[in-house]
Amino acid sequence: MKISVLLSRARKNWPAKVLSLVAAVVLVLFHNYSRLESRELSVPLRLELPSGYVPASPFADRVRLTLRGEAEEISSIGERDLDVFVDLTRRDSEGVFRAPVQVQKLGAAVGMDPLEIVIDPLHVSVRLGEQITREVDIVPNLAGYPPPGYELGSYVINPTTVSVTGPRGRIATMESIQTEEIRVAGRTEDFAVQVRLSPPSPLVSIPGGGIVEFRASIEESVMLTTFDRVELVVLNLAPELQVELEPETGTIRLQGGGQELEGLSPADMQLILDASDIDAPGTYELPTRPVLPAGFLVLRYEPTLVELRVTE
Repeated sequence: MKISVLLSRARKNWPAKVLSLVAAVVLVLFHNYSRLESRELSVPLRLELPSGYVPASPFADRVRLTLRGEAEEISSIGERDLDVFVDLTRRDSEGVFRAPVQVQKLGAAVGMDPLEIVIDPLHVSVRLGEQITREVDIVPNLAGYPPPGYELGSYVINPTTVSVTGPRGRIATMESIQTEEIRVAGRTEDFAVQVRLSPPSPLVSIPGGGIVEFRASIEESVMLTTFDRVELVVLNLAPELQVELEPETGTIRLQGGGQELEGLSPADMQLILDASDIDAPGTYELPTRPVLPAGFLVLRYEPTLVELRVTE
């Protein structure tokens, strides 16, 4: 009797009761959802590629994730807790392919509930190319110049070639690869450095390692300079005699180190005439001889002969 009464009462106005129950559930869910917080996270995108193929053009290698859940829990999630990838393993030819972005929970994200993940973008297009390897020359990327008076001499790079790997469209025509910048400016002595190679594109890799050794010699630069108005000097003339010179000055052309030549002036050199054999007035013709500091090569000097008028 009592059960039938209860059933009768339950059936009475049942639509209103059902609506009330649904409204209560919705309110509870809305309340719980309103307590959740959002957090945006930029994570790297991993490509699962078919054997023998690599990306042939740049692509969006990061995606933005919007995490929604309990504030304390989602704040503990980092890049390592979410594996974001695109599966292209079923492709077996070159071309552009579009595939969905997928997310797998790892670490702190495993078992976290509630946790809602929104991916942006949902799909990614990737151009695939056949992977090839090629041997190319290594070219040093020299920056600057030694200071005045010095110059870069010979240099050696070891090794001289390296194997590079990448999409066929980029590697097939690649002849050389540069190093990162090697500073030469300000150097006055021989030097050796370890330097990385600089691939022309992120799509090009160096399987054997990207570090080489560069050795160079810094040499004193050789300069040619002509000095004018160099004094002509008569030596060993008898004291009772005197001379008149024509001309009174000459020129000397020298080869030497840049720094030494820069510090040299006509006052540091002379053209000498030896008059020790002259013992009477008259007109004589004597050869000249350059006298200057050591360390320079005399290429030419003028005059080589000078006429002297000797009087008492």
